[in-house]
Amino acid sequence: MGLFSGFVSIGSVTWICIDRYYRRYKPEKAGLNYCFYVIIVWGLSFLAASGPAMGFGTYESAQENTVKCLIDLDNTDGNTIKYFMVIGVLYFFYPIFKMVKYNTLAQATEVEKTVVIAAPATFVIGYLPYLSYAILKLTIGLPPVNEAFIAFVYILPKFISVLNPYMYMRSDPELLRAAKDVVNFNFYTKMD
Repeated sequence: MGLFSGFVSIGSVTWICIDRYYRRYKPEKAGLNYCFYVIIVWGLSFLAASGPAMGFGTYESAQENTVKCLIDLDNTDGNTIKYFMVIGVLYFFYPIFKMVKYNTLAQATEVEKTVVIAAPATFVIGYLPYLSYAILKLTIGLPPVNEAFIAFVYILPKFISVLNPYMYMRSDPELLRAAKDVVNFNFYTKMD
């Protein structure tokens, strides 16, 4: 479930960037087949998260005082390394390419320029430490590392799921106004 939710989050933030582009430059495509894309994001995420169940690496098992919840990085067999390389390309490098490409094309106002930078930067800050740590541990091995550092590396990607909706709202003025109306709702005002 930890892998699956992470992959769905990555697929979603990538789709948000493509959606921003469509809304600005190809409004005829905005909203078309979105259900299909959600199914694709969730289906591919499930398939990617099922890799260890199909023999490509093994899942970590959490024990007392550990932060493990993803792929067992102590298992350095060829299948685990291949799995990580494929996942790195599909769920790190490809999304970064799409985010930069579509965000750059869609930028216009100062607010949008902030989001154009924030989405890929937040993604890189959230996932690059874990990806780097995992690849180094799987390929060349690492000496014992401070557990607080490992916890930080594992927890950092989880913030992307929290930031995705906020970044999307910041990129869409209409949605941002609606969200502000909900947050600033005055329960003491009489409803018409």
